[in-house]
Amino acid sequence: MTLTRFTILLIFLLLFATSVRGQEEETQIKNYIGFNAGGNISSVFFNHLAFRPNVRTALLPGAQAGIVYRHFSPLKTGILNTGLQVSVYFSQKGYTQEFLGLAPNITSRFNYVEVPFSAIIYFGKKKTKFFVNPGIFVEYLISSEVDAAPADDDEEQDFINVGPFNVFPYNQGTDNRVGIGGRIEGAISRDFPFGTIQLGGNFSYTITNLLDFESRSSGIPDTSNNFAIGVTVGYFFPIGRKQPAKVVEEE
Repeated sequence: MTLTRFTILLIFLLLFATSVRGQEEETQIKNYIGFNAGGNISSVFFNHLAFRPNVRTALLPGAQAGIVYRHFSPLKTGILNTGLQVSVYFSQKGYTQEFLGLAPNITSRFNYVEVPFSAIIYFGKKKTKFFVNPGIFVEYLISSEVDAAPADDDEEQDFINVGPFNVFPYNQGTDNRVGIGGRIEGAISRDFPFGTIQLGGNFSYTITNLLDFESRSSGIPDTSNNFAIGVTVGYFFPIGRKQPAKVVEEE
């Protein structure tokens, strides 16, 4: 999916989240601030338009934590309800390249500041709610740590090989620090007198490349996308005043 098409899809989702027509008068505008924290597993998908790189990757565990702002729309239907969400996360990602005993594994670890923008789609009227939050995110690499690469066993190549495997460690001096991608979150929440507790899971995938193949050798993959699967526990509390819902009749 191209960046243009992805941007159009995001705009559609955000417009949809703010334009659903409602019928009930019970709904009130609610603004929430919350904190999410948990763990994730991540890796990188490598590919090339002309050939398939011989690279074996493994999932790398990490942590994620952040601040979340939610705005629930005053418009509501009997089943589907919407809103908008903006978050700022600290997220650990990375990948491990394995060589099946031919050389020590190489692990690239990344620390990102990640800013997701999401539409909120939720079900449930009372204390328990179920969420599906599609959106996009922008991430910026604040630090990285990469294990030393093994010695090259093929001096004729301008990138490293270990036996039959290609080696593609991250190079902070030349590779990309900024990423853009898609993110979807599913969650269940429960309201209590002291606030709201939420248990959620999320999946993110970048559409930008981690490795800058244009500035490196022709053997570098032209596709290197980060992906991560995470689980979080969150606490939310309301801010501001609640207002009566706007009743908008369906056309």
